[in-house]
Amino acid sequence: MKTFFQRTGVFDAAQLQTSLIRPDNFAVRAAQLRARLQDYPLMLIAAPATIGCLLVLLFWDVVAQGALLTWLSILATTQATELFVWWRASRATESFIESRLWHRRLVLMVITAGVMWGAAGLVFFVPHNLAYQALLTAIELGVVCGAAMVHPLHTPSWRLSLGLMLLPLIVS
Repeated sequence: MKTFFQRTGVFDAAQLQTSLIRPDNFAVRAAQLRARLQDYPLMLIAAPATIGCLLVLLFWDVVAQGALLTWLSILATTQATELFVWWRASRATESFIESRLWHRRLVLMVITAGVMWGAAGLVFFVPHNLAYQALLTAIELGVVCGAAMVHPLHTPSWRLSLGLMLLPLIVS
């Protein structure tokens, strides 16, 4: 019997491979990548700068402050790195090779962001306090909804981000 993730393909290894972009679908896949990259800076600035800081402030008194600051620092560093990579090469989707390279970059960046936001489901989880658990769930679901709005044109990004962000919260 197949698991949920096997049936839905959330963690399907084929999504990570550049073979998803082939000569017969290059024009469509390149257009998807360009559309995805167009909104990338807004996504990178809005999430860590506002939601990440808000999350840390809301949980400041109930979660170890060192853990909060470490999580926020790693999140900011990874997002700044992604923004730099985007700034340096975001226009490079015109050729088949460039599109495959961007596909790989996007998947790696989505995995990094998904792991960081998924880790929030573990770091910020306050056992035996339903109010903070509900607050964390609401914020995480808001981030997931934002990811779903940004990623729909690049299916591997969408599937990876939703799975990686929600799974740790569900486990908590």
